[in-house]
Amino acid sequence: LITTNELDDSMISLFAGRKLQLAGSRVSDQGLDVISRSCGTSLLDLDLSGCSRVQDSGLCRLASACPSLQKLNIAYCRFTDKAIETIAQCCGPRLLELDYSWNGSGTGDRAALALAEHCTKLQALALCGSRPCDSSLLSLACACTQLRRLQVRGCHLI
Repeated sequence: LITTNELDDSMISLFAGRKLQLAGSRVSDQGLDVISRSCGTSLLDLDLSGCSRVQDSGLCRLASACPSLQKLNIAYCRFTDKAIETIAQCCGPRLLELDYSWNGSGTGDRAALALAEHCTKLQALALCGSRPCDSSLLSLACACTQLRRLQVRGCHLI
C-alpha cells in the first residue's frame, strides 16, 4: 500500500503494486503511463480521486494496460464519457467498484450505458454529479444484478 500527497511522476517507477492510493497527488497522464508499465495486470485497486492533472487519454491508456482492475476511484478528476467507455471495455469483466463522482459533468448516458454493457459484475457505483438519464440508470440496474450500492447525488437529469 502506497499513499502520499507528495508523490509525483518521477517517483512512480520505483514500485509496482496491487493497490495504489494516490488521491490528491500530482500524478499526471505521464505518471499513469509509468503505473501502467510498472503494475500492468497486477494492479487491482487504484485511487486517483482528486488528481486534477489526469485526463481522458491517460485514463484510457491505463485501462488498456491494467485490465485486472477491480476497484477504481477517479472522483473529482476531469474527464469525459470516453474515459469511462474505455475503462468499461477494458476492465469491465473484473471491475467491482467504480467511483467517478463530481467529474465536472463530463459524463452522461454514454458512460452509464457502457458500464451496463461491459461491467455486469459491478457491486458499487458512484456517479454523483454526472448527467445520466432515467433510462441509462434502468439499463444499469437490469444489467448489473450484483450492484448493491449506487450513489447518484447531484444527478439532475434523473
